[in-house]
Amino acid sequence: MHLTLETAQALKAFCAEHSIDKIVVNRRATSGQGAGGAGTFLIEGVLLATSPVPLVFFHSATVAATERKESALKTHRPSTADLGKAYDLAFEGLN
Repeated sequence: MHLTLETAQALKAFCAEHSIDKIVVNRRATSGQGAGGAGTFLIEGVLLATSPVPLVFFHSATVAATERKESALKTHRPSTADLGKAYDLAFEGLN
């Protein structure tokens, strides 16, 4: 992965153009399958180093707990796995 000055500037410009005040990120797994993967570690580091807005991390257990407690509020949650995960993280970021 190459982090260039242009990439960091593009992230900063995107956040400014779209009035983004925080980025919500799925916390990396620390145990179990896929834990400690180098790719996710690098991406997290790049975001921490270049993000012009605060990063907010949520653990998958937090997302699951919210799903149990607040599922009635998630009436428009997409059924596909990737969009569903993005929706769940966005929902966490609103709280």
